[in-house]
Amino acid sequence: MGGSRVSPLFLFLLFSSSFQPFLTSAGGQVDCGVLRKGCPCFYPDNLMSHASIAMNLYYQAKGRNKWNCDFRSSGLIVVTDPSYSDCVYTA
Repeated sequence: MGGSRVSPLFLFLLFSSSFQPFLTSAGGQVDCGVLRKGCPCFYPDNLMSHASIAMNLYYQAKGRNKWNCDFRSSGLIVVTDPSYSDCVYTA
């Protein structure tokens, strides 16, 4: 059977002078339980890391559309899995 395998896509935060709006926007619409203290993605405990994970969760939950990655041009769609240690980015 033919067919091509689709590579997983992830959303990663490139840069922003203010991460909090992204975290609030994305995190308010998806389950960000992995970011709670004691959970796999809590560390590093900084806004950039938490916003990247929340934005990726939002991107995945909303159908992996380009428009779900805008975040004022701060998001980047990548094929390289940004997961680290026990923190697994959803694909």
